[in-house]
Amino acid sequence: MALSARWLPVALALLGVSLAGADPQYDGQPARWLSDAVRAHRLATQMRSDYVTDRSRWGQVRVDGTMDWQGQGDPELARAVAAQVKAYHRRWLARDEAALAELLHADLLRVRNGTVTRGRSAALTQIAGETRGERPAGYPSSTELSIGPLRLQLESDHAVAVYRVASRSGARWAFADLATVAQVFLRRGDRWLLRYHLETHELADPAAAALPDTVPNQIDPFRFDFVYPVHDLARAVAFYTPLLGSPVQQTATHAWFRARDSFFVLTTRPAHPQAQVRAGKANGYGVIYVPDLEALAARLAATGSPYRGITACDAGRCIVGWDPSGNLLVFKQAQAASSQERLEPQVRWVREPIGLQVAAEQPGLWLANDADGLLRHADQHTLWLDDRAGLALGAEAAAGVLADHWQQLDRALDGLAGDLLLDELEHLNLAQTQAISYRMQLTQRENPRQNQNYLVLQLWSGSEQGSQLRLSVMLMLHEDHGVLASMSGLDYTAYPVVDLGLHGRYYKTLLGSEPYRDDNWLGFWSSSSVFGLVGAQARPDAWHPDPGHSNGYVDFTTGSAEAVFTYLQAYGRGFPLINAINGQAGIDSQPGYRQVVALDSEGNLLSFSEYLEY
Repeated sequence: MALSARWLPVALALLGVSLAGADPQYDGQPARWLSDAVRAHRLATQMRSDYVTDRSRWGQVRVDGTMDWQGQGDPELARAVAAQVKAYHRRWLARDEAALAELLHADLLRVRNGTVTRGRSAALTQIAGETRGERPAGYPSSTELSIGPLRLQLESDHAVAVYRVASRSGARWAFADLATVAQVFLRRGDRWLLRYHLETHELADPAAAALPDTVPNQIDPFRFDFVYPVHDLARAVAFYTPLLGSPVQQTATHAWFRARDSFFVLTTRPAHPQAQVRAGKANGYGVIYVPDLEALAARLAATGSPYRGITACDAGRCIVGWDPSGNLLVFKQAQAASSQERLEPQVRWVREPIGLQVAAEQPGLWLANDADGLLRHADQHTLWLDDRAGLALGAEAAAGVLADHWQQLDRALDGLAGDLLLDELEHLNLAQTQAISYRMQLTQRENPRQNQNYLVLQLWSGSEQGSQLRLSVMLMLHEDHGVLASMSGLDYTAYPVVDLGLHGRYYKTLLGSEPYRDDNWLGFWSSSSVFGLVGAQARPDAWHPDPGHSNGYVDFTTGSAEAVFTYLQAYGRGFPLINAINGQAGIDSQPGYRQVVALDSEGNLLSFSEYLEY
């Protein structure tokens, strides 16, 4: 039953939630308020690195025998396509480049985790650098894959496969993940060659059985931004731009650098006055996005937290408060803007498709939020995959996926508040099917942070007059923006905590997922990085929280620790040695990676990692 506006403040008051208020003041008592429910269920921790997973499962590929197919063909043909699906993943996992190349079409279009490659050679180069979990000596990977169930569309000259791939990865630490995959194979005699491969790790599977509560996972990830306070915004932007690329948006007080589907933010106006630049210290804080702030307030109440007041914030509503160790923490429910004006959004093709007008009309219908028009040629067998909103079978379910995507973006009276540019068109004619793919660039008029590139693939069967949409895939693209040392965005962020097991339970209650464990570490997987906690150590020089401040730092992934070190050295920044963060000033060699811990232009602590074992 929905609450009326009259009763909403009363209901929120019962949860200890207010709709406005001054900056919450830290009460000076770490963990004093934690509930008995949290205290009774502290998380287990790991105090030394060791191989903790079952080695017999490393490199295994298992297939769920469940298959569902439409179109031409028989069970034997379906089994042949299923065998190709398994062979692809088995050879990918084994790093067997020569055997994998035999399965790939020379003109393969491949998208995985937001990265596009075109052609077999480019795809193999990209694949060689993709992680299969940690890579212990003597093993090509530490990952096990489980594929299925398979949904197939079979035709005389091609086949479509859409399915999920569950993975269990890790050697010194472990986690579970889930990929959603769409593939198109072309038949060449008795061979099936992979022509299109589109894979995303952004989606959960609502139909899948829940994992045990103790399994670390990235299957239904949350999203978060990380914020650094700065004294001089222009100076800080000049420092970070060679590392991360230009900010996607900059105002008088903020600069946002894209980190896949999150942002690294610099600001002179932080969420709380106590988020200050303290020279040589970790001064950052996280902004964790949630779909329902009232539900989050209820979970905060269950932990005993007194910090549950809801306030207005940039493009949404926030709860600003402190975790049990006194670290500043922000939860945010983003709200897209809605205008009653007509903005007349524009669609421009660099090269428009010829001979398939129904496909050429699709981007304009999407921009106009016209679900009926988009799905006019869809039926109950149409497969619709959108990694910002979900996977659907049939037109009715696809309409729900579209609505979920559109509500995340600013809108006007006549559609989204932006424009589309369509480029990199590829049009492939098959016997009774046409495949069309293109890059779709959305540019929002007022909010550049919502700008997004997509790769779209659609399969159409029949004539122009009787065209049938069989498959539509839209995946977000996440090009790396770093221009120095192959910077590829956020790797992890870290908060120091007083009691790792106890405060880990607090975060698990709020984030809803099990963290992975490493040496004195708990890491919660987000959609594109890790939100980490570091436990206290007895040494007086160890990193520890300064209660009532922002105490976190960020680590960026780099392709070259030397290049980063050289840049920072030339910039004149220091390289501190901080127990519990690094073991050596400068370039610090650790098992499986190399780390550089430094100070930015403002004096904030930050880190860079080059991974060697993945």
